[in-house]
Amino acid sequence: MGTVLLVALAIAAIGAIVTKLVHAGQREAQAEKARLAEEARRQARRSLDTVWAMDDRQFEEYIANLCRRDGCTDVKRVGGAGDLGRV
Repeated sequence: MGTVLLVALAIAAIGAIVTKLVHAGQREAQAEKARLAEEARRQARRSLDTVWAMDDRQFEEYIANLCRRDGCTDVKRVGGAGDLGRV
């Protein structure tokens, strides 16, 4: 009877330890996910600041490059005065 009780206590202790480790891992994963999301927000903000700092010609070329990146094949930057910002 004593041996059965010791085995049961050992199993309960191991179960408690495993449960704590699993919860710790979940908390760590959530913290890492939040950290990565914050880093992505910071990177997006830096990118947006870069776009806002562009002059007209740089901005038009930037947009033309985005169009090319997304599959547009006939993209030319032909901007000039009065073009209303069209690429």
